[in-house]
Amino acid sequence: GTGLATIGLQPEHLVVTDLGPAMLARGLAKHDWPGVVCRAEVLPFADASFDTVFGAQMWHWVGKPAGPVEVRRVLRPGGELLVCWNETRSAGLDWFARQQDRLEAGNPDYQRGHREIDYNAQLGAWFSVAPPQEFTWERALSCELYARWLRSKSYVQRLPDVDGFVRDSLSDLRAVFGDGPVVEPFVTRLWRFTA
Repeated sequence: GTGLATIGLQPEHLVVTDLGPAMLARGLAKHDWPGVVCRAEVLPFADASFDTVFGAQMWHWVGKPAGPVEVRRVLRPGGELLVCWNETRSAGLDWFARQQDRLEAGNPDYQRGHREIDYNAQLGAWFSVAPPQEFTWERALSCELYARWLRSKSYVQRLPDVDGFVRDSLSDLRAVFGDGPVVEPFVTRLWRFTA
């Protein structure tokens, strides 16, 4: 991806990957990291060549069983697969519930619980599992930046009226936040799997 989740990792021991050349190029334009275009199901690395494989916001794209088998192949014995996912803590957020209602009504392929994946159940056949860790945080974006973020979502782009959806969402947000930033509470879940 763009490298946002990779910034805190040690760059001298890092190889970044993405299945899309354009997305990988965006991340590499900002950082001096080695990068490879590839899929998790077909990694161009030797057996047992990594201590850690880290997947941020992407594991839902990985095919099973090929992805877990391939990641297991490139991990050294005792190596770890780390998978993380950010989710809006939506309980009590009426504006978020209305946004989700509009998404489900306009895109039959979208379901608001699509990020609620039990990765332990999904990957336990290939790795030792542990309970996921959770970290809470908040994101503050201007309404204009929030609108750009909404438009970047593939499930928003598949709506019949993207402009109307964004307009209605911004109306809800301005009713809550006025001209101030949109403050959205998040939880990041981190799963650790040992080879």
